[in-house]
Amino acid sequence: TIGDAYMVVGGLPKPRSDHAEAIANMALDMQQEVERFSAIKGEILKIRIGINTGPVVAGVIGTKKFIYDLWG
Repeated sequence: TIGDAYMVVGGLPKPRSDHAEAIANMALDMQQEVERFSAIKGEILKIRIGINTGPVVAGVIGTKKFIYDLWG
């Protein structure tokens, strides 16, 4: 998590040729689920989704608290 954001990566740790399509489909599914949940609860919920593509570097960082991080 990044504050109130959540980052998702497609194609890691195993590369896949349809990574962009898989992430786009997940984003559409998330939008539909938020709309469904909002209708059931009678609450207005909103979600913002950004998608980026390209190479990244990933690895475990830290000396006391280890975390898996991405740069790219």
